[in-house]
Amino acid sequence: MNIINQLKQDHAHLQEMLRLLDEHLHHDELDLGLIKETLAYIGDYAERYHHPMEDRLLNHLSQHNPRLTKLYHHLQEDHITLEAQSNQIREQLEAIEMSTVVPMDEFRRSLLLWVAAQQRHLHYEDQYMLPVAEHDLRLYPENFDWPLPPNVGLITQYQSLTRDLRSS
Repeated sequence: MNIINQLKQDHAHLQEMLRLLDEHLHHDELDLGLIKETLAYIGDYAERYHHPMEDRLLNHLSQHNPRLTKLYHHLQEDHITLEAQSNQIREQLEAIEMSTVVPMDEFRRSLLLWVAAQQRHLHYEDQYMLPVAEHDLRLYPENFDWPLPPNVGLITQYQSLTRDLRSS
């Protein structure tokens, strides 16, 4: 699978997981364990595999197309902001687990804002970054021997989490 198709597939999987998490957050009862697992999966996959793939692709292409430099820097800043928001959510979740009083409405609102920010980010990448990158990669090809994660484990984890979110 080429890098563009891998990124598109990642976005589709992440969008599905975010959609299911959003649905779960509208239930009366929240499954904090499931939320924690979902956040860990999204954060770990994005930080270890997905964002480095995007960074490598955009770094390569911005060397050939200067207009991509601005887009690349925008996405890097967005990744940093999203990671900070993820850390804040994790801290709230840890506080709840430690029996610290965190109003559940506040936690739910933080999660809903985080989901919306993630969805906007993926939409932006799908609408602006991926089409330009796909076009420019044809002009400036690069063989991305990217060490993709062990697909079987991640696919199993993704399927398990989405199944659990659907049934929650």
